[in-house]
Amino acid sequence: MPDGLELRTPGMAVNVLPLRVAVRGGDRLGELARRVAAAMREMRAHQRYRGENLPQDLGVPGAGALLHGRGVNLKVFDLALDFAGARGVMRNVAGGPPEDMGLSVLPTPDGGLLLGFEVDARTHDQAGVDRKPAELHRLVTALTAPDAPPSAGSS
Repeated sequence: MPDGLELRTPGMAVNVLPLRVAVRGGDRLGELARRVAAAMREMRAHQRYRGENLPQDLGVPGAGALLHGRGVNLKVFDLALDFAGARGVMRNVAGGPPEDMGLSVLPTPDGGLLLGFEVDARTHDQAGVDRKPAELHRLVTALTAPDAPPSAGSS
């Protein structure tokens, strides 16, 4: 597992790891969020794992496709850069072309979240893409409603 120095050293490294989380029909958002957080903590030990090794390590030809397609990119890192008083600003300059559809989630300095959709225009029409933010809003609203039944938001 990386030590504190590695986690505090700026670098141009990124990796893709599969996040496996059991999701059951009756799950409440809080329960699911706890399981996702626990799985992400466990994944930290593997953050230097090379994703291209996944098909061989799983013993499944073509397993590399698990790393592509639809996904969620949780960018959970500190946006504040301070080099002995010299402040830095983080900017996303390249993400690569999406292979299907992805949702990026980035924390903002004020405690909010910045959500971004990336789609492959060759496989998604504009009308379908335009519906995604409203669908996500309905899902989040249903999942966070205090009196919502456990199955709310499934569509």
